[in-house]
Amino acid sequence: MKPAAYWRASKEWSSLVSQRGTVVVSTTIRVAPSDQNLYAPYAFLLISLGDRNIEVMGVPGQTFQSGDSVRLVLRRVAKTIKSQPITYGIKAERYE
Repeated sequence: MKPAAYWRASKEWSSLVSQRGTVVVSTTIRVAPSDQNLYAPYAFLLISLGDRNIEVMGVPGQTFQSGDSVRLVLRRVAKTIKSQPITYGIKAERYE
């Protein structure tokens, strides 16, 4: 992704970080795209934030079920090579 496109896509992140929501649907991705195979298997979630639903990756190593409480966090989402910027995005982690 070009830097300008990456920046445009990330403008909303600051409003999402630390928000809490509820898992609506969870699925496990076992065969991931090449830039995300470092994290496989991982959960892909549909989360209700009250006023809207969003789709995000789950934090690796955690399992999720419908109804789980989660918090949105900023994490690395893809493996990159040294000449590329580190790719960050929003992920969900269980919140007790």
